[in-house]
Amino acid sequence: MPSLSVVLFGDMQQQNEITQNIIQVARSLQPDLCIVLGDLVNNATDLAQWERCNKLLAPLLAQCELHAIPGNHDYEQPGIANHFAKHFGTPHALPYTAFSRCGNRFILLDTMLYDQTMERGLFTDDTPQYTWLEAELAKAQEQGEAAFVCGHHPIFMSPELYFSTSPSIRVDTTRAAVEPSPLLHALLAGKARMYFSGHIHLYDHSRFKGLPCITSGATSYDFPEVSDGRNPYSELCVKKHHLCHLELADGKLTFTALDQFATAFDTWQEPLLPLPS
Repeated sequence: MPSLSVVLFGDMQQQNEITQNIIQVARSLQPDLCIVLGDLVNNATDLAQWERCNKLLAPLLAQCELHAIPGNHDYEQPGIANHFAKHFGTPHALPYTAFSRCGNRFILLDTMLYDQTMERGLFTDDTPQYTWLEAELAKAQEQGEAAFVCGHHPIFMSPELYFSTSPSIRVDTTRAAVEPSPLLHALLAGKARMYFSGHIHLYDHSRFKGLPCITSGATSYDFPEVSDGRNPYSELCVKKHHLCHLELADGKLTFTALDQFATAFDTWQEPLLPLPS
């Protein structure tokens, strides 16, 4: 099976020198694929910001395949993402999509579904995207693919930040008995390999029942003002501008988080597919 190099980062909306540094580090890794985890701009109605976004990403786009998912700053108003769709839309009308590369399936979610005027990425089992996600994870299992799922909103975060994400996505770790959210339940049942998100402007590596959940939302923005960005499942949580790098080769997954100066600060290697139970 051919090797695959993937870079992932989110929340580049400040479009500043740090963003440029992150993109330069990404290019130096010579990836085959890049996934931007939402919030490409700060104000979706400002065309100049979309032009700036395209200019920043152009060198990377010339070097590798690039996909992006929508974040809360990328929508002009509830339910409308005209500028995002123009620049990063999928081949069909839906803002979520999936594709396979080198024996791996990448599932890109839209966690920005709206209910009236409030962000509410609903993943209850009666929603179309939940049903679609289950089907995509089943396809990955049938074809022996490792499934990497990406959404703008994290599953695990500090309780101080719960207000910003739907309870159908995030897990409430303040309860005495922690239960998976509907999204996490789907990922565990479908044997997803990893979940990547942005939105929270820091780096967090959490694990729940063997599933790594990576928050990579610190490409440019100020770090959140919280007393503690961790949650009970955090293995590492740091306020550091960064990107993530996946190397998928020879049946192994090698993960590295690198800061804007290309210094690795979190790295590990595991089997690409889980061992038979």
